[in-house]
Amino acid sequence: MKLLLRSGGGLALLALRLGAQPAAPAPLPPAPPLAAYSQFGTSLAQSAHLSQLGWTEAQFDAFIAGMRAAFRGQPVPMDDAGRRLAEQTGRALQDLASGKAAAPAAGPAEPDPAGVQAYYRQLTKRLGLQWSLSGLGYNVSPGASGERPRPGDTVVLSCQALAADTTSPLAPLSSDRVRVKMADLLPGLLEGLQMMTVGSHAVFVLPAQLSFGGGRWPDGVTPGAPIIFKIGLIEVLPAAAAP
Repeated sequence: MKLLLRSGGGLALLALRLGAQPAAPAPLPPAPPLAAYSQFGTSLAQSAHLSQLGWTEAQFDAFIAGMRAAFRGQPVPMDDAGRRLAEQTGRALQDLASGKAAAPAAGPAEPDPAGVQAYYRQLTKRLGLQWSLSGLGYNVSPGASGERPRPGDTVVLSCQALAADTTSPLAPLSSDRVRVKMADLLPGLLEGLQMMTVGSHAVFVLPAQLSFGGGRWPDGVTPGAPIIFKIGLIEVLPAAAAP
């Protein structure tokens, strides 16, 4: 069939063929096998030095769960603990990439990952722990006051430190009453103290990356092993009031 179209005072001839079909789209290339995605994931993890962060299996599983949630369009909201972890991890990855820092040792001195997981499961049950996204284990009892310390404050506290066996005291890290700036605390204690109020008591379990990491460990403290702290918060001196 021929159709005459008038345009701009002239005639244009448009031939339409009844039954004509549009050209078929080019076939998509076949998707790579799932093994290729595993290989790509391994490549990314190795280039990002993730295996050198000293994370436990539980912490890495939580990390993957967050990525999966974002992939599904349901990202996990970021809170203060998440932001601190992101900052700490970013600095650690930069140091590892530049060769400035050795990889921190992780977890208790167990012979295999299964032993590490079993240790933390037993510890969680024995001490009634919950775990933050950063990997801090905590059990905090209520205090008499609603006043919570902030990162810029100074605190007065009692501190009993125990080795990974939960019974051996670590004298270099213990004190009946000590006054200290929050900013000078180990990363895990800085996070944990902000969960407490004056008069409260808490148990904190600090894995290596939240205590001394790849730095120098005190004499008598096993490098890479978790440290258990029993803390009593006695007083909070706000930054403006502390001398």
